[in-house]
Amino acid sequence: MDQVVESITELRELLEQAILKPILFGFSQGGIVANALAASNPELLSGCVAVASYFPNDWFKGNLGWNASESLAHLAVVGDEDGVIPPSLSLPSYAEANQSGAGIAVQRFPMGHGIAPDSWQAISRWLLQH
Repeated sequence: MDQVVESITELRELLEQAILKPILFGFSQGGIVANALAASNPELLSGCVAVASYFPNDWFKGNLGWNASESLAHLAVVGDEDGVIPPSLSLPSYAEANQSGAGIAVQRFPMGHGIAPDSWQAISRWLLQH
């Protein structure tokens, strides 16, 4: 957990120097870190997209501060056939985060642990709106 907090701290320090607020995009483990950064430092981002991932609620019971904002544009793309991070793990994690005020839009697709063409199209539409 210490390495995760250290990585998020380093990302936060980089983003504090940024001229523009980026939309953070993460896949699998990168999506987990993106979700955590979005919930701990939403003021540094203009949005977050996590694909084939889950929300690390347990991290916020330790050293990571919860500052999630429903106003941050935040998308989770879940594969209904994902055998690495199955929907039975990802969907409840996003529901729990949303109950705590995260405001994550969840979209499901018939795909495994990857990014299917229809999910790319949905992400593109989401990006155009945000």
